[in-house]
Amino acid sequence: MEKRREMRIEASPAVEGTCIRCGLGSAIAVRNRKNDITVRRVRRDSLFRETAARIPLFRGAARPFFCVSDLFASLKESEALSPQQAEKGTRFEAKTARLFRVPPETHSARLSAAVFLILTVLLTAVLPRLADTLLAGVDGLTDTAVSAIVLACTLAGLMIDIKLCSGLRVFRRICAYSAASTHVINAYAIYGHNITMEQIRKCSGYARFSDAAFLFYTAVVSLAAAAFLPVPEVIWLRVPIRAGIFLLAAALVDEPYRRLEQAHSRSLGAIVRDLVMRVQGLWLRKPDGSMYETALCAFEAIADELP
Repeated sequence: MEKRREMRIEASPAVEGTCIRCGLGSAIAVRNRKNDITVRRVRRDSLFRETAARIPLFRGAARPFFCVSDLFASLKESEALSPQQAEKGTRFEAKTARLFRVPPETHSARLSAAVFLILTVLLTAVLPRLADTLLAGVDGLTDTAVSAIVLACTLAGLMIDIKLCSGLRVFRRICAYSAASTHVINAYAIYGHNITMEQIRKCSGYARFSDAAFLFYTAVVSLAAAAFLPVPEVIWLRVPIRAGIFLLAAALVDEPYRRLEQAHSRSLGAIVRDLVMRVQGLWLRKPDGSMYETALCAFEAIADELP
């Protein structure tokens, strides 16, 4: 069982399905328009990943690019499998979809994306800027104190944004499918290959290896650094400097984060890891039975690569 627990098995979001990865192999399972489950095996490029994984700090700076690459790859592969359109939208969305001459499902997805962008801008940009403006007129506050309060507002806005956006219809299903995959992976770690639906439901939805949690902590560290470092107001300088801070934060966060991921299940590191991974509760959503079934099909497709 210990060997199964130590296996690095990860899940990536997909459209009406999930992608489960182990090593360089991965399997994508999607519930299609006929309500059947379609599964596809794919292989990832290995040379650059294997090289980067051997170089401390560089592997951390490269990890966000791998995260984004894996996300778009799984979304693209799942779209090719003709996923079902589960979100039909409200009556109002159906009427406005006819006005714009697009399918209701597409219109619903666009509205969710628009709400996501609006909430993100309001909670992570406008709110901190407003707090900064209001605090600027308060006597007795030092620049450090103002920066700390603005940072607190930014982090609070980020967490609220994640919580609200993961509840939007389109994103909620993606998060629920990811949680279903984690249930399956955790069930394998405990029970082995022959897992039942009942065992899957009983297992935790918190992943041991989570790129989303890594990106969250990287964002927190980069925001904290940017809050206290002098950054030019000129936009063409501000953006690349902020991007550089984010990549540096990723490099620094990855080393301790990687050690927590690899910590033995009965060690102090495992206890710390369980606490750190609780941040996934911001975006976890409860799966339904069909999602567990889809995730199990993806797992079974790569089961031959597992001990």
